[in-house]
Amino acid sequence: MATYRTEGVVLKRIDYGEADRILTIFSKNKGKITAMAKGVRRMESRKGGNVELFNHTAFLMAEGRGMDIVTEAEVINSFSQLRENLELVSYTYHLIELVDQFTEEVQENYQLFILLLEVLRRVNGFTGANYSSVTLGGEASLESDNKIKIYLRAFEVKLLNLIGYRPQLSDCVHCNRSLLPENNFFSPFLGGIVCQECVNIDSDFRPISKEAIKVVRFLQDRSWDQVEKLKISLDLQLEVEQQLREYIEFLLEKELKSAKFIERVKNTKG
Repeated sequence: MATYRTEGVVLKRIDYGEADRILTIFSKNKGKITAMAKGVRRMESRKGGNVELFNHTAFLMAEGRGMDIVTEAEVINSFSQLRENLELVSYTYHLIELVDQFTEEVQENYQLFILLLEVLRRVNGFTGANYSSVTLGGEASLESDNKIKIYLRAFEVKLLNLIGYRPQLSDCVHCNRSLLPENNFFSPFLGGIVCQECVNIDSDFRPISKEAIKVVRFLQDRSWDQVEKLKISLDLQLEVEQQLREYIEFLLEKELKSAKFIERVKNTKG
């Protein structure tokens, strides 16, 4: 069998037989691939710890008829710190669910691979330290959980950019006129903001504040170093989160399992 080397992040794993696992991997140069990891559930297996969920791993693969076979695996980064906190684990499930749901098998997306590694690195290394800040939309919250959620929202927005679902936020998606700096409406179906003049064409538009529009615009094109400095109020963070979740679930035509997991973890903590 022909072999190839790649690196990737383990998105999913399913036990198979007595000792094997089927892995879903988002790889650097092949996009999402499904591969069989034989014998990794055995106690003596040296590959087992290298193919855990969330791991960034270097693989040697053998091409198979039904699916490829993992012949070698060496972990590059296990993101061990985020595994020590259940909330961080729940947020990481959200990241990998988005990548899994929005990508097809064997369709390379190198920029998305780099984006995923970047946000995993940032969540893993988060300490809640003091940050210099850019404040949008009112009094800023310094809670570390809100800072991590800004990373999540930035990932969502940048992922939408990369897969062709970037929402239109500068001009009305119905009349194409430039938006005024005021509260408007968001249409998941049309993929962007509807101005107040056009809101009567459909009853399924969701109100969106001018501050939330400004935040999503900021996240679309700013670098991670600039995102790092952003502070927003808790209410504004919740609004942006809800708007993006509704848009993403509209595109996927189903609810996000990770969103429910995050909520359960939050309720348990409370």
